[in-house]
Parts: sequence; C-alpha cells; structure tokens
Amino acid sequence: MTSSSGAAYWLTLAKRSSVTVTLSALSRDFDCHVVPAGGTVRPGTPPPDAAEDGAAKPESAPSVFPCSANAGTRGDSWTGVLDAGTHAIQVWPFGSGAGDFTVTVSLTELEDGATPAGPAAPADPVRTLPFTDSGTVAAGAGEQSYTFKIPSAGAVKAALTNLTTDIDCFVTVGAIKKRCTNHASTRDDSWSGSLDAGVYSLQVYAWRKDAGSYTVSVDGPSIAPPAPPAAPAPPRTTPDPDPEPDPDPEPESEPEPDLPGAPTLSGRVNVTNHILTWAAPTSGSGITRYQLQSKDPLRGGWHFPSGGSGTSSSLSATTPTWNIVTPASLVRHYRVRATNDDGDGPWSGVVALTSASPPPPPLSAPDIPNFSNLPSGGRVNTPFPAATGGRP
Repeated sequence: MTSSSGAAYWLTLAKRSSVTVTLSALSRDFDCHVVPAGGTVRPGTPPPDAAEDGAAKPESAPSVFPCSANAGTRGDSWTGVLDAGTHAIQVWPFGSGAGDFTVTVSLTELEDGATPAGPAAPADPVRTLPFTDSGTVAAGAGEQSYTFKIPSAGAVKAALTNLTTDIDCFVTVGAIKKRCTNHASTRDDSWSGSLDAGVYSLQVYAWRKDAGSYTVSVDGPSIAPPAPPAAPAPPRTTPDPDPEPDPDPEPESEPEPDLPGAPTLSGRVNVTNHILTWAAPTSGSGITRYQLQSKDPLRGGWHFPSGGSGTSSSLSATTPTWNIVTPASLVRHYRVRATNDDGDGPWSGVVALTSASPPPPPLSAPDIPNFSNLPSGGRVNTPFPAATGGRP
C-alpha cells in the first residue's frame, strides 16, 4: 500500500489468539502498533504523539503495543496475545512524505486457558539505571536494543561514546521515536529528556550500515536499594523485686567546688604609708573574707602583716582595703586572695611599693666670734666657725 499519512486496519477475533503483525517491503521508514479492543482509532491517521516534523496527531487511544520500530527501511513486527474482540493495527510514516509498505497478520486461536509458546525472550535483559555497556553493530543491518526500567518519573540521559563509525540512536517511548543528536561521523551522540515510570528501549544502529563499535550509557532515576532490616527490639526485663546490694558501689561524685577567682590588687604610697585596695573577683560564690600577704627584705618570705587595718589574715569581705606604715625606703611586695565557703581562691598579681626616703637633717647657725679686749691698733685673726667648714 502507498500512504503519506498512515492507515488503520481492523482485526476481529472470535477467540483469544496469538497474533503476529509484520511490516515489510518498505520504501521508507514506517512504524506500527496494535491498539487492543476498546480503543477509538480513526483510520488513515498516525497514532497519538507519534508523528514528527509537524505531522497531524489523532485522537487519544488506550494502551498500545508498539512494533519493533527499526530504523530506515528495515521491516517491523509485533507478536502477542489478543482477547476476543475488534482490535486495530495502525501504520504511519516516520516523518513526512509518501511511501509503500506491506502489512501481514497471522494468528493462531488458543484454547481456553492455553498459553502460546510465543517468540523467544529478547536477548537484552531489562536493565536498571544507571548502566554502561559496550557493543558492536554488524555491516548492512546492524542494530542493538537496550531495554531499561525506571521506577519513578525523572530526567533520563542516554549517551553514545567511543564510536568507530557513524552510529546513531533513538529512545522508543510508546509509539514515539525520540532521536538522539545524531552527529556526523564518529562524534558522540546523546539524548536527554523526562520520562514517566516504566520500561523503555534505546535503539543503536549504524547510519551507513557500516560495522563498528561503541559505548552506551544511560543514567536516570534508579531503584532504591532495599532498606536494611530493622534492629531487633531489646529483650524486655522485669525488675528484681528483691535486689541484692551492690558489694562495691560506685562512690557518689562530689560537686565541683565553686572557689572565688583572683582579686585585682592595686596600691599607692603616702610617704611611709602603703595603701592597698582591690576589686572583688568576678567568679565564685559569695566572698566571706580576704587575706593579704607581704614580703620584704626585713622579714624574708611571704607572711601576714599586721597594720592599721587589722590582721591581714582575715580582712572584711565588704571593705577591700589595707593601710600599713612602712619604714622609709623599704620595698615591699603584696598579694591578696579571696575566701568563701568552698575554700581559698588563687592569689592576685603581686604589687611592689617603696616608702619615701627620710628628709636631710636641718642646718645649725654658725658660732659668733668674741671681739672684746682688742689691743689698740692691732689685727684680729678670727677663724670661721666649724659649721661652715672653715670657709667664709
């Protein structure tokens, strides 16, 4: 038959049958599929969404059984089981333009409950994504099919690489051929798009029927690995109504002491008085007292001095000051610490103070010479007082 828009053929079966549909003697690329009973198909039109290059699209149809969809003028076929009823076979050109084809239908009626032997299982298994494989196409009629399954809708990408000749590909989606980029010569080809969950096939073929090799890879939604078995529940235990005491119980841990921090000490000198003040620490619980120590060459090591402010080993927590009279020119070092109910805190930084030097002794008046009983017209030698060192 010659057609530029496609054709539909009706097949009425009285009984459940094994059916084979064959397209042959093609003058151009034709494809086909079988619409089971119950579908509404207009004769003479291509199937839904099957046409490319702007060809018309018909009314929608129920689930269909696509033929093998080989490229070019290679024949196509479909074999399967159809129940009793009226079914449709649709044939359409891939792309636009007229061409010739021959459609042949053979069938074998099946007994109730019988299962046909059917065609041999396809050579390629149903793959899960992602997968990568290497293959070859034979000269003259080389074509390979890769069937894959995706568990959920998502983006899918197919790629042909490492080509030794001009090799092309397409993805079969129902009755639609989704062609790859189909670059010339040995350039890589690819196809990417969104697919619903289901089973699809990728067809790989030589453009000029030359033998060659390639690497094919398909990536997309993958089947999640099974979840690991849940961990068994721990055995239920019943508390012992009369437990024996622990022979070696763990001692209860003591709470950490909240010792005060180090005060900040400062001091100044008022002639021979050393006046010391300090700021309370910023950590620790309430302060109960302060302790102040000094160290100087007269006493040696650190000690608690006594002074005008009381005993430095127990100073008021509310009056952080100390005042002590110190010998002139003496250098003393001081440090202070805070104490609370948990104990003594660390000592503060050391402050060194030096008392003022003593003033020099006051000067005495010189001796007055005695000028009584001087001889008449005589000279007087008067020594200068010792207080001036014998100098005027």
